[in-house]
Amino acid sequence: MISPWPVMAAGIPVGAVIAFAGPMGRDSALPRHGLASTEPWGWLLCDGRQLACQAYPELFAMLGYHYGGSGAQFALPDYRGVFLRGVDGGSGNDPDLSRRQAPGDGAASEVGSRQGDAVINHNHSYTKPEGETSAGPVGGTAVASLLPGQCTDALKSASCGELAQQSDFETRPCNVSVYYLIKFTSAGAGGQPRQGVHHGL
Repeated sequence: MISPWPVMAAGIPVGAVIAFAGPMGRDSALPRHGLASTEPWGWLLCDGRQLACQAYPELFAMLGYHYGGSGAQFALPDYRGVFLRGVDGGSGNDPDLSRRQAPGDGAASEVGSRQGDAVINHNHSYTKPEGETSAGPVGGTAVASLLPGQCTDALKSASCGELAQQSDFETRPCNVSVYYLIKFTSAGAGGQPRQGVHHGL
């Protein structure tokens, strides 16, 4: 019989993040037959909440206050509703690296930095149709008619005063929702739940 609980593979470091495709007890849109918590198996939901440093010493030693918190509390990373992107690491693949939002105690170039959605600047060209004419300022003179809304090189123009039409609320690739979990302890290897942990998600 297949166990309904995630098995913790040996050798996964504290702070590792995985995608989890099963329903969670917090997901009100799904029936409660799913998992109430993955914490007994050493995994926490990446939802940005603050935890007691003493209750999760291994994870605190790995993250510190990088994602927020202070004193006796530290914060988990919050990966709800976002895509993950590899750290640039000097590759030059992220052209907006310097404009990323730095994490709690880090820099824009480091893990945990955040970036908002955007569409790259772009222009659209157009060609006036041939043969279309209108009366010119001098009687009998034919000139090419002006096309309405010619300012296609910007989102807004003083001459047009129009905004580019938005087709949806965001620019996105095809995607599927998952939960991101973070490993918080090296205990309980081999799929055995941690004893005495009942914090829940």
